Amino acid sequence: MITYLDVPSGLKVLAHIRGHAPQVPVIVRTQDDHDLDKLTAAGATEVVPESIEGSLMLASHALALVGVPMRRVIRTVQDQRDARYNLLRGYFHGQDDDTVDELDHERLQTVSLPVAAKTLGHTLESLALHAVGVRVVSLRRKRWAAGDSQ
Repeated sequence: MITYLDVPSGLKVLAHIRGHAPQVPVIVRTQDDHDLDKLTAAGATEVVPESIEGSLMLASHALALVGVPMRRVIRTVQDQRDARYNLLRGYFHGQDDDTVDELDHERLQTVSLPVAAKTLGHTLESLALHAVGVRVVSLRRKRWAAGDSQ
């Protein structure tokens, strides 16, 4: 990882790394994306502009504060990162992080049941979710209005 804000210095370090260990992935932090092409051409695996990351964080806070649902905020920020960073493209949290260390960590996951789900009408206890390592933290049900089909 190269974190020099001075791009010429970062390019020198990158040249040394590529000369001695061309197979080693190198992430370069920059202030902005002005020298993105130059750093990529010099062998940076990924370039992370801190101004863009800071802007994404500010935007996510602003969206959340004006009432945009957090799931949508996270998806929007992730879409922007996916478009910018090759390493994050196609990564879906939870699919390939089942290492021994990761399996012991709890994850918060939203699950929406379709209208025709066979589990509808059953109690949580009868589903025996604890047997497969699931702990329900919160439950939200749709409120049916008069005249809605159930």
